[in-house]
Amino acid sequence: MTKTHQATIAGAAVLAAALIGGCAGRPAPTPAPLQPYPPPACDRTAIEHADALKLPATRPDDQQAFARRLAVDRKLSRLGRWQQAQGWSTLVVQMHSAGATSLSAHLAGLQLPPRTEVWWCSGDGRERHGPYREAAGGELWTPVIRDERAMLQIWLPSAAVRDLEGVLADVQGGLR
Repeated sequence: MTKTHQATIAGAAVLAAALIGGCAGRPAPTPAPLQPYPPPACDRTAIEHADALKLPATRPDDQQAFARRLAVDRKLSRLGRWQQAQGWSTLVVQMHSAGATSLSAHLAGLQLPPRTEVWWCSGDGRERHGPYREAAGGELWTPVIRDERAMLQIWLPSAAVRDLEGVLADVQGGLR
């Protein structure tokens, strides 16, 4: 090996050692944190900016009835208003049925992408049910909200909005 080759190899070794040694003294970059779960559901901000779905009034058709079925049958993706925050998208729908003593909802054909949360809230946001993260057999029946106003809120990662499937089949308006 010639002296020129030896000098080149030695120089490369010194340069490599300097680069490695220089990097060893610096802290490794921290990876970006994973997206947190969505912000709290049913807050006043969401309610104030939500579209309202006006349901038929809840009136007794029969003295024996406890509730009245209020048909909706609309796709979730086309219902209400979508909002975005911190990598999350939320579908917010306010509902109102004059005269109802309570409301509950039935979602059908429901396919929830991973990390999706469904919330069912009173009109003032004080009563909250959820998060629901699964829909057995594609169906979700919410508990009763004791009010004539309620809000459906669906949180999911923004990248998964197109994967949300389902319809708001109907709402039950309580009579007693």
